[in-house]
Amino acid sequence: MKNWAIASIKELVFLSLPSGLATLFVMSGVLVFLRIVADVDSIENNLLPINTTASTVIINIMLIFFMVGISLGTASATMVSQNMGARNYQRAELYAWTTVKLGMYALGFLGILLVFWPEFFLGLFLPENKDVVEFGKQLVIQK
Repeated sequence: MKNWAIASIKELVFLSLPSGLATLFVMSGVLVFLRIVADVDSIENNLLPINTTASTVIINIMLIFFMVGISLGTASATMVSQNMGARNYQRAELYAWTTVKLGMYALGFLGILLVFWPEFFLGLFLPENKDVVEFGKQLVIQK
């Protein structure tokens, strides 16, 4: 039993290491980005860190949207792997491509909502701070 546990742990580490490293690099990039934005706020001598606050809220909104894609990916991986295990390759491929289409439609729809109504999404996080909402709106629609 000990050999099996050690072999399983090695395999899990081997399989999860690339994803873990990718996540580490992405989050490091976000950290560097927010540090640069905070420096801009200090250079501009803002009493309220408008740039940092708006950027953080936009990142949080994006993370909520990404959860849709992550959940679709998890569900798809389950369905595809079950059908691959049952040697039903056509059905596995159908699940994969259906998930791709569903993800494109869902995230495209959410993106369109964000572009046309950014103040709604920003207002969910900052209902009483109109300056930050207005600045965040400019960041979202790039005016």
